[in-house]
Amino acid sequence: MANIFDYMQWRDILLTKTEFNEIDNLILARFSYFPLDEKIISNTEKITIKESYKRYETNRNNCKSFTKRRC
Repeated sequence: MANIFDYMQWRDILLTKTEFNEIDNLILARFSYFPLDEKIISNTEKITIKESYKRYETNRNNCKSFTKRRC
């Protein structure tokens, strides 16, 4: 069964080409809870949501105990 992360990888259509839908809204809501501190993105850096998610996943995978502490 697919999840929102599968959808993010599958749905590479620009919002200018299709309407913003409920799943897109769910993804943005979920994304707001990701711990995107300076280890992932600096305050002055501009990157895409896709790139910030990749960095988040890389950082999370590098942590031994992500659920117990921030890396």
